[in-house]
Amino acid sequence: MDIIKEIAEGCLLSSLTRFQKVIQSPRSHKRVVLKNKDKERVIYVPSRIVKMAQRYVLDHYLCELTPHKCCFSYLKGKSTVLMAEQHLNNNYFLHLDIKHYFDSMDWDVFKNIVLTKYPDTKMSLILNEKDPIIIKMILTFRNRFRQGSVTSPYISDLYLVEFDELIESYVSKNVPNGKYTRYSDDIVISSTTRIGSEIIDYIRLALKKYKLRLNYSKIEFFNVLDKATIVGISITKDNRLTIPTTIKKIIKRLIYYALEKKEKCNYNVLYGYIYYLLMCDPLYFNYLQNKYERDGVLMLDRVKDLEKNANNS
Repeated sequence: MDIIKEIAEGCLLSSLTRFQKVIQSPRSHKRVVLKNKDKERVIYVPSRIVKMAQRYVLDHYLCELTPHKCCFSYLKGKSTVLMAEQHLNNNYFLHLDIKHYFDSMDWDVFKNIVLTKYPDTKMSLILNEKDPIIIKMILTFRNRFRQGSVTSPYISDLYLVEFDELIESYVSKNVPNGKYTRYSDDIVISSTTRIGSEIIDYIRLALKKYKLRLNYSKIEFFNVLDKATIVGISITKDNRLTIPTTIKKIIKRLIYYALEKKEKCNYNVLYGYIYYLLMCDPLYFNYLQNKYERDGVLMLDRVKDLEKNANNS
């Protein structure tokens, strides 16, 4: 079956002509500027039909391709907590950031990675066709993979699968008890001894193959005595995971105002913080459980009762 027809039928779209027209339209994505304090981030939100097509390609083609084991972003069963755990028992760390990662990913590079690394998959077969232009139009906008697309996070994991293999091998051979992990554009390397700066140049040269560059303003060497923080999670001197004090204060304040002041709250946000705390820092979670215990009812159960009463009122 022709790929464009397959995707249109898979998305339950009756008009193949309209589907092709929407995919090829220069207005297939909406530019959105997200503001956070003094920073701005631009994303491109695909139209409903393009989003459906991207979801189909992700579920039926891209999902066959497995990212490297050292990649912890956007994957089921992976998380920032698991990534940070890889670096427990090490004392020295190096953090690197890839500059403008999503916008710098190149279609031809990605296509070549799929054809060479995953040669016997359905994705490889459709990219091997004479003109996979429709797939390119579905996955990219103005020839770039964009933040906001359904498929871009997973593609960002696959894009550096060969790079991940290369750097993991280098680190394991050249760094004492070396650990390498990546979360999208964030790279963390740890060791039991100080990490030499020569590894930065090795990674810089390795990234060139993928048309990527390091963000030198975000290169950071630190050790466990510096309150080492990896993708928002800290490692303590006694090799435990915790979260920054600022986040703890936010969680404590939300719980206080919900339980003690009886103020309305967004329970999805509150539960997200509470379960994040439970995963990252069970000691502090237990502290809050007991601090906000009333008449034998622990903090989390009080929050659940509060939500139930709010829904019934």
